[in-house]
Amino acid sequence: MSDSTRNRIILVLIFVLPFAFFFALLEFGNHPAPLADSPMPNPNGYDTFVNAGELLQGQAGLYETMSELELASLVASNSEALAIMRSAFSNECRVPVQYSVGYWQNHTKDLIALRNLAQTLAAEGRLAELENRPDDAAKSYLDAIHFGSESGRGGFVADVMIGDTIESLGTERLQNLSSELDAKSCRETAAALESFETNRPAWADVMEQEDIMRSRVNPGLKNYITYLWKHKQVAETTRKAENAFQGQEAKTRRLMIQLAARAYDLEKGHPPASISDLVPDYLKAIPRDPSTGAKMALPP
Repeated sequence: MSDSTRNRIILVLIFVLPFAFFFALLEFGNHPAPLADSPMPNPNGYDTFVNAGELLQGQAGLYETMSELELASLVASNSEALAIMRSAFSNECRVPVQYSVGYWQNHTKDLIALRNLAQTLAAEGRLAELENRPDDAAKSYLDAIHFGSESGRGGFVADVMIGDTIESLGTERLQNLSSELDAKSCRETAAALESFETNRPAWADVMEQEDIMRSRVNPGLKNYITYLWKHKQVAETTRKAENAFQGQEAKTRRLMIQLAARAYDLEKGHPPASISDLVPDYLKAIPRDPSTGAKMALPP
């Protein structure tokens, strides 16, 4: 082989190989292979949640401005739906996802049903507060937190964000009510929250669902051209969603500590000196900050 021929071959390889490698990476690399769909729980608590939401009557979204009489009428007319919703807590819950372009068009109505159900729970809690039944109100708000933590399980980012919104509704109202609860209610509520946290879905599982959806809807080369084109935008949106997810997780854990500390104070006659005083009688373990992993402290 002459020197000129060899040099031409080297030049061709220098220019061609990077492009060949690039397109091979687009076609085959860095995305999960489609997984076999695992069987859904039977019965599925998520389906029960949606069915309960579809039975609702009235305008629960107006609960904050309703009179006591209006709230009583709303709650009474939806007692069956709330009972059905609560029955779902005894079953495994998982969002019945579909990896298809048309999925969200059909799924949006389910999310609306869940939102309406959460607002009805909040109406029930507010009615109990107006009727001076703080323990009953706390149970309604605790159920909203439980409902929110379960309603996004196995779903996509949008499902988890709706669940976080529902959970936030419960945590905010329960936090405002905590000073009216007795030691027994505080202790039991803190224990329930700790149980929810133990079973909280992981963010990595949510991201896995998003990756599988992307790879199935836009497989191969098309998938990665789209991915690279929108990567920065998607990464920023995902980062904000993860921060919101961890923020709600931290808010629920702070509420858990607050309730455990109040139970301690009411029972012992003085507040705990440190969060370690709450373990193991009021909390099984010291909660950790979801964003840093560091042990959390008593609220100021």
